[in-house]
Amino acid sequence: MKTKIKFYPMKLETLQLPFIILLSFLLHACSPEQKFYISPNGDDQDNDTKNHPFATLERAKLAIKENKDKPITIFLREGYYPLQESFILTEEEAPGDNSVLIIAYPGEDAHLIGGREIKGFEALDEHSEAAEKIPLQFQK
Repeated sequence: MKTKIKFYPMKLETLQLPFIILLSFLLHACSPEQKFYISPNGDDQDNDTKNHPFATLERAKLAIKENKDKPITIFLREGYYPLQESFILTEEEAPGDNSVLIIAYPGEDAHLIGGREIKGFEALDEHSEAAEKIPLQFQK
């Protein structure tokens, strides 16, 4: 009994995106890169090493501008990073044709937080006078 093998030809357009993604990853992995480290306990006045990281993405942005000639990886160390505004890299700040990769340091969890912490918040007692003023469609 012969086994039949079916061949499903793919259009060139279907192969382009996976190939481009793979090529980008390989180029990033094989190119000499500049590494920066950021930690909630860091200091933006430091020279930035793994043991003396920056404290903010904004400080790393300045370092990116100074190293436009190679791919850049920014490692976020364990912790929370409250952002007061969006982090944007413009064409003038980014390293030309090279990539900027922002990732959590291996084995650690980094959290970028947008918004503001509300302090002094207390749940409303459902039997209070204020709770009775809440329209029914907004009550539990």
